[in-house]
Amino acid sequence: MAVYPSNFLSVCLSVIIKIIIIIIIILIIIILIIIILLLLLIIIIIIIIIIIIIIIIIIIIIIIIIIIIIIIIIIIIIIIIIIIIIIIIIIIIIIIIIIIIIIIIIIIINIIIIIIIIIIIIIIIIIIIIIIIIIITIIIIIIIIIIIIIIIIIIIIYAFCDQ
Repeated sequence: MAVYPSNFLSVCLSVIIKIIIIIIIILIIIILIIIILLLLLIIIIIIIIIIIIIIIIIIIIIIIIIIIIIIIIIIIIIIIIIIIIIIIIIIIIIIIIIIIIIIIIIIIINIIIIIIIIIIIIIIIIIIIIIIIIIITIIIIIIIIIIIIIIIIIIIIYAFCDQ
């Protein structure tokens, strides 16, 4: 078949337009991917900030509780010592002081264990959240890449079928 100049020009123009459309679509998709990644980064930063604030609040509360417990224990010890000095002999005083010290040690150990458990739980939650966000990001990127490839293949097939 003979190709007339006007027909050839229209074919060339059609192919150029289709290529420009493909480039525009790819640029739009790349911009969308960048926006999605930026949004995910912002979400991760916000989550980490919230978790850090929660940890700080928990630590402050625990410190306040420890201070209150120590004050109460000191008051109790003073009262007990005064009563014992008035009523009971020195041996009983020593036994009670030993018991109080053991109770204080047990309370402090329990508080330390609770703090460690809370910190471990928070760290595990942070790790799980980050892993979930990374997996979602990877899935989104894979889906977008597959869609881009399919669109490019369809447009190329369409461009050549038009000829």
